Amino acid sequence: MLGWLVRRKIAAFEKDFDYDMQYARDMYSASPRAFWKFSKLLALSEHRQDVPCEAWYAAKIAATLAEDCGPCTQLVVTMAERAGVNPETLRAIVTDNEAAMPKDAALGWRTKRCPLRLFSNSLNRALWSSLGLFRLRHSPNCLLRTTK
Repeated sequence: MLGWLVRRKIAAFEKDFDYDMQYARDMYSASPRAFWKFSKLLALSEHRQDVPCEAWYAAKIAATLAEDCGPCTQLVVTMAERAGVNPETLRAIVTDNEAAMPKDAALGWRTKRCPLRLFSNSLNRALWSSLGLFRLRHSPNCLLRTTK
């Protein structure tokens, strides 16, 4: 009954972001129940309370680069552009130029590039709430890289 709506939403996402979502169609075809559970995880992964936008997208981009998924990286960069992240900041993130990143972006980038250092730095805790740092640090790479 909801299959037509799911297919329509997937097609709209593909058109909007020029991104192949065949995996989502396959998942829905194989198990609508699994698809709905997965979609709840995707929604949860977008809860970025206390995490600045530049830091959020820097972490997402670093995660996709680590996974070596070109289309995924392009998707997240497009989402970051639409969210208002500065193009120079995006360029610095994609090229691993930490020196050219604003403070928040650099911290988000380091969170995924060097995760063990995150909580050892008291400056990091002073910049954002503990809850925000926890959310950024414990967001799975697969969810950070492919969600809106």
